Amino acid sequence: MKFSLSINVALTEYPIEKRMKIASEIGYDAVDYYGILDECVVKELCEGRDKHGIPVNSATTINAFKNTLNKRWTDIEDAFKRTISFAKQADIKNIAVLGGFKRSDFDEPKMLIIENAKRLAELAEKENVTYLLEPINNTLEHETAYVHTS
Repeated sequence: MKFSLSINVALTEYPIEKRMKIASEIGYDAVDYYGILDECVVKELCEGRDKHGIPVNSATTINAFKNTLNKRWTDIEDAFKRTISFAKQADIKNIAVLGGFKRSDFDEPKMLIIENAKRLAELAEKENVTYLLEPINNTLEHETAYVHTS
C-alpha cells in the first residue's frame, strides 16, 4: 500500500515545496494537489518533486467546481485540455473531475455527464492520463452534488 498526502488540506501554513518536503520526510509516497492548477503551481510542484523525490499523484481539473461534467462539452473542453497540459508538465497521471451540481429541481444532466465522461475518457486515453470521477460530500457541504457515492 502507498500513501499520498493532500497538501491542500495539510500543512497549509507552508508553501507547496515545504509541504512536499515534510510529506517526504514523514514517509508519504506521494502528494495530491487539489487546488488551482496554473503555471506557478506547476513550477512549485516540479521543484518540490525534483528536490525531495516525492511525486504528485493527482490534481484537480482547472476550476474544478466550475468545469464539471454536467456542462456543455464546448464550455469545458478547453479546461480539460489545459489541465492535461499542466499535469504533463508536472508528470501527474491522475486528474480528478466532478460530476457537477443541480441548479434546479428540473435539472437532469445524467446523460450529459455520461456523454462528457466518454469524451473525457477518449481525451485522457490519447494523452496517457487518467481522469478520476470524484464523489464529493453531499451531507455537510455540497447538498446538490450529482456524484456523491461510488
